[in-house]
Amino acid sequence: MTERRSFLQDSLADLVLEYRRLDSSISQVTAEIKRLDKVLLEWQRQHPWIVDQEEHFGKTGTAFDFTADGIAKVKQRVALLEEQYSQMRKTVNVNVMDMIDRYWRVTLRLISSVESKETSLKQMLATVKKDKEKIEQTLVKLNDYKLEALEKTWIKVSQYGHHHQYLLCL
Repeated sequence: MTERRSFLQDSLADLVLEYRRLDSSISQVTAEIKRLDKVLLEWQRQHPWIVDQEEHFGKTGTAFDFTADGIAKVKQRVALLEEQYSQMRKTVNVNVMDMIDRYWRVTLRLISSVESKETSLKQMLATVKKDKEKIEQTLVKLNDYKLEALEKTWIKVSQYGHHHQYLLCL
């Protein structure tokens, strides 16, 4: 009985130790997940293309299919690209390239601004044309009303003139 009890206590101690080890691993993995979430958010903030291209990550046949190429090939390609970049950096004036990039960003913003202004002006022009039609219709109606009133007035004045002439002739 004591042997069995000793065996069970040893087993319990082993299980408690294993539980603590697994609990520690879970805590580490949870902390790592939180850290990686922050890194991912920072990358998404720094590189807007990540959000745009996220749906293609890990899909076969896309530029983000890393299963077709082994990680060794990808690392080798990164090293080659970094080497090319450092060589190009020696021959290309980085300040000029930054200026060109800024110029294009500003130009694109200006184009966007001009396009939005153009859209706004087209809407205003359409409104002005509609208002012009309404004003022209109103002017036609007022002109008709004026002619009608003049005609009525002419008739009344003519009748008054005939009466006045009749009275003068008497």
